[in-house]
Amino acid sequence: MENPFNDMPVVATLLPPSLERLEYLFLKGFAFENRSPIRFPQCPRLKEVHLANHFEGVSPKYFLNRHPTHVKKLTYTSDTGWIDHDIPYIQWFHAIRTLVLEDATPNSSSEYTCFEEPENASIAHLRCLETLKLKGSIPLEIMHRLDAPILRRVEIAAGNSVPQSHVLETVPLVLLRPVTEMEISICISDDETPQHLQRVICGVPSLTSIFGTSRICELLAGEGWFTERNIIYHCL
Repeated sequence: MENPFNDMPVVATLLPPSLERLEYLFLKGFAFENRSPIRFPQCPRLKEVHLANHFEGVSPKYFLNRHPTHVKKLTYTSDTGWIDHDIPYIQWFHAIRTLVLEDATPNSSSEYTCFEEPENASIAHLRCLETLKLKGSIPLEIMHRLDAPILRRVEIAAGNSVPQSHVLETVPLVLLRPVTEMEISICISDDETPQHLQRVICGVPSLTSIFGTSRICELLAGEGWFTERNIIYHCL
């Protein structure tokens, strides 16, 4: 559902109190006031949520179900720039196993706006998160506020970023420490220095498996990392 006219109260009144069979929910650009009596219907079978664009100045606790522990996958897309308000929405789905962060801004600019509000300066504690998918350049300020102690797989795609390898620059190594499997879908030209790729691979001590292009395979094989660390490489 998309809300271009900020008429969330009208839309909500048209929905039943419960959507028993709903398993996938897509919300884009909805706007509503904090402490609004309007609540989204109960969705006991909801498994996947996709939120596109942030809800500036709004807390999820005034709209979404209070305990969405049954949601296992969250996709969060921004095409207008990232802000502090994005973190509380990610944290709200604290039981997810898969998180997709997608930067759809022009040229993946990683634009970020900071607000000095206590709730928006929080950390997203994702204790069940096993898979993290990054599409485009996600701001370092967002990445540093993700806590995922059992993260096992990270997938990195370039999106609109130019040069593509720079999407690896904003991935904090502390987040990658428990990761054992990575998929890197970026293009590295022959004349491009792969320092960002080297930084990420060297900074993941538990890594045992990599999925990537033949060009990435050539770069890593030249450093001797496969034999020294027993890393298995899979060409995409």
